[in-house]
Amino acid sequence: MQFNELLRQPTANGVISYPLQCDNSLMIPSNIRKWVHARPDLDWNHGSATTRTGTYTGNTASNIKLGAVGSPVSGVQFQGYASVAGFWYTGTSFPPMYQNTYFHADYGAGWIKNFSFNAVDSPTVTRNFGDNMGPVVFLSMNPKNGSIYYINYPTEIRIIKYTGIVNNFPTAVATSNVYFGTAPLNVSFTGSQSSDPEGLPLTYKWKFGDGDSSLVANPSHTFNAPPNTPTTFTVTLTVTDNIGQADVKTIYIYANNTPPQITITSPINNSNYNMSAPTNLQLNATVTDNEHSGAQLSYKWYNILHHNQHNHPESPLTTNPANTVITPLGCGFDTYYYELKLVVTDAAGLSNTASSFIYPACSSAVSNFTVNNQTVCAGSSAQFTDLSTNSPTNYSWSFPGGTPSTSIAQNPTISYSTPGTYSVTLSATNGYGGTPLTKTNYITVTNAAPTTTITPNGPTTFCSGGSVVLNANTGTGLTYQWKKNGTNISGATVSSYTANTSGTYTVAVTNTCSTVTSSGLTVTVGPATPATITGSSTFCAGSGNFLSANTGAGISYQWYRNTIAQMGATTSTFNANSSGTYYVIETSSCGTSQSNSIVVTQINNPNPTISYTTPLSFCSPGSVVLTSSTFGGVQYQWQKILLTL
Repeated sequence: MQFNELLRQPTANGVISYPLQCDNSLMIPSNIRKWVHARPDLDWNHGSATTRTGTYTGNTASNIKLGAVGSPVSGVQFQGYASVAGFWYTGTSFPPMYQNTYFHADYGAGWIKNFSFNAVDSPTVTRNFGDNMGPVVFLSMNPKNGSIYYINYPTEIRIIKYTGIVNNFPTAVATSNVYFGTAPLNVSFTGSQSSDPEGLPLTYKWKFGDGDSSLVANPSHTFNAPPNTPTTFTVTLTVTDNIGQADVKTIYIYANNTPPQITITSPINNSNYNMSAPTNLQLNATVTDNEHSGAQLSYKWYNILHHNQHNHPESPLTTNPANTVITPLGCGFDTYYYELKLVVTDAAGLSNTASSFIYPACSSAVSNFTVNNQTVCAGSSAQFTDLSTNSPTNYSWSFPGGTPSTSIAQNPTISYSTPGTYSVTLSATNGYGGTPLTKTNYITVTNAAPTTTITPNGPTTFCSGGSVVLNANTGTGLTYQWKKNGTNISGATVSSYTANTSGTYTVAVTNTCSTVTSSGLTVTVGPATPATITGSSTFCAGSGNFLSANTGAGISYQWYRNTIAQMGATTSTFNANSSGTYYVIETSSCGTSQSNSIVVTQINNPNPTISYTTPLSFCSPGSVVLTSSTFGGVQYQWQKILLTL
């Protein structure tokens, strides 16, 4: 690579590429600094009256003679021999054509010339201000009275004054209370801050860019536009003094539009830059726009060096992200810092601006760091992250017990194979040195799976409405998941859990090595409803009739017949084999509860007999009525010689 590959002429569209001369399909990497030739506004010849200015042929830089057809600068060509720097005229003592223009001299040719520039600092007009002025070696303006002073070497200081009456141009000032919003958009304009240097009255003419106008100083106007269509209106204010001199101010109103929103992510505002070497700085921002896509936005990044009370802007970069180079300036008698400014403009012309300021790192680096996990399993790695301040440029790490045991990376990854506790040291430095930091016993390396135990802080059997706190073992780097009957309990991820329902509880404890689940601990919650019994209310003599009560852990029973406790009747079931009224009283840690009652009736076994009222012997056809004795709650089946009828 050669130096001339890094220097390019400007182009008309502002897009400049830097291909390698050996292979034009490859571009010079973005991290290598490049330059654009800043052409002179004008140049002139020594031997002949030839004056040129820069222009473009298509997209390619070229030049053209002053006053020629197509030249952007009007005036007569001239020559010179020894250029003398001049001044920018900011006074009002000379006629308006000279105000806010540049004066320049030539020692050998003895002339003083005047140059006008436009809003982007490009020359537009050259004027011959004075010939035969002598060998001019100094040229300036008196800030008190606006006169021009120059030295006619070697003996004279001369003054140039304008003796006519100067009626200076008025100054138009136009503002609005809003400049964007949803249509119909009502806007109040102010033009009354405009002024005339001689204090003479002014007339006003507003044009609103939609065909309407106004002649008052401070009008209001409503802008209409199709719904959801961003529309830009060019509004002009023309103020005119008593002799017809006028000044124009232009502002823009954006209907159905909002400006892009900018968040600069690099560089971080109020951060520092390195003072030991140039910094290749990435410029990046997050940009959103409610009305326009990313492809409809244009970007201009400005690298602006602030030096004392003035600044040095570089040419804008037109991509996002972009890269620029920061020269290490500052930390001395003069004040230096950089402003990285991004201007984003949407397709309708509405812009927004954001800036990030960075300052020289004039103090030594202060080391600091963190790690993704202080407890690691043997054979695993830890990721260290530098948090040092004051823009360090060099890093020296020490990792006893780690592999590698040292590193010069900013954010190294270190593996550990042997259980133990280890310290870590970082020495981050910049051009002013640095303060190292050691974190003692910072990394714990373990092979062991975690211990898992559950310790209740009270009884695990209790009545409904109560609870017990279950505590798992604690330790560095442990995480928890409580379970009931083998199912994860949502949100139960700390070392303790309050149980208030019956079930078997476990906890899964995890460290960097593994997960271990504890043994189960059963929690029993007493009955929340009264004692109840079920069973038949009738039975046959000689048979059993079992009544059943509700069951549960920790419940004792006592059965009663006709309010008399039945001896030995202390289980959840009871054989009610005689008539009476039965109930049970249950006792648990929650108290005593008497059940509902069941009235039991014994049914005696039948002993049937047959009677008849007519003879048992009779002629065919004939019959006899046989009648059985009756019993409550029985059914009948007649038989003849043991055969069912």
